[in-house]
Amino acid sequence: MSEKDENKKDLVKSKKKLFNGFDFCVLLIFILIGCFVFFKLNKKVGLKNNMSDFCFVVEAKELDKNFLDDNKIDIGDKIYDSVYGSYYGEICDIKSEPAKIIVDDNINGIYVLSELEDKINLKVKVKCRADIGKDKICVGEREIRIGKPMFLKSKGYVIVGYIIDMDIDE
Repeated sequence: MSEKDENKKDLVKSKKKLFNGFDFCVLLIFILIGCFVFFKLNKKVGLKNNMSDFCFVVEAKELDKNFLDDNKIDIGDKIYDSVYGSYYGEICDIKSEPAKIIVDDNINGIYVLSELEDKINLKVKVKCRADIGKDKICVGEREIRIGKPMFLKSKGYVIVGYIIDMDIDE
């Protein structure tokens, strides 16, 4: 082997490093992008400094008339999200009223409000702690807004309904 070939091999070996400055810059850029995406997109990150007492009312329509007696729903029951399992709060008020629907009266040509037999509409008021921001209200990790479907569960029963009212307790 000639002396030139050996010099070239030594030169190549000295230039081959495991980690150089360019690699360090590329790695640093990827880490910064990853941190930016994590903090911007992850809703769980951040301090919840605007926590206050909050109430929302869920209305479940057309339940059996004996739903309250069979399931023993009481004020003070702990309520959880039946889909995700997160804790919402406690029941602070329960109201039931006869279920009503709008039907058409073909004889007179008008719509009338009529009661359904053996059915009730149930309004459950849940008291909880909420993070109240400028553009949204979150209970735990779930956003709360009027008209949102809610799947509430407690020991022995599940209530499916929509949020019809919200109130901030101060």
